[in-house]
Amino acid sequence: MSVLKMEDVFPEEEEREEEQGFAVENDSAAEWCLKKIREARAEQLKWQEHYKAQIQRVNDETERTVAFFTAKLEDYFAQVPHKSTKTQESYSLPGGQLIRKAQQPKYSTDDAELIPWLKDNFLLDFVKVRTVESADWAALKKQLTISPDGEHMMTADGEIVPGVSVEQRGDVFSIKMTEGADA
Repeated sequence: MSVLKMEDVFPEEEEREEEQGFAVENDSAAEWCLKKIREARAEQLKWQEHYKAQIQRVNDETERTVAFFTAKLEDYFAQVPHKSTKTQESYSLPGGQLIRKAQQPKYSTDDAELIPWLKDNFLLDFVKVRTVESADWAALKKQLTISPDGEHMMTADGEIVPGVSVEQRGDVFSIKMTEGADA
């Protein structure tokens, strides 16, 4: 791959040295200067677009390569015995670590439904009052459990809490590279 030089991109660079003594003395010369500015900006934009497209191509190719090999490593991970904890599984290699983490469910709350329910059930400790009432979700969540269908939250006595939905999310597989390893 050859390296581009400024003279290759802007051949008029050599001419600039001669133009140092140039002075604008009339409207025609001023218009010529404006034309040169427009041309330089157009050239700049052309090169910016060119390199932006090249960078995007490299980024896309890198993402495809990483996705391909990550999928292969995830298949391999499923075949080998690995360490397991409550929240993640891992397998160590000299060049890095393969990790599969269990994600927590994603909760969506609707204060318009949840606040009246909290008030009706005398759970005012879980209502925050600032300029607008909102549920103290962090504290309330500790008192609730996910319903058997996995889509709602419920109280200890089995009542479905309105204004809260649960989205179960799949595990996340990732790779942690060992620094300095040539794997």
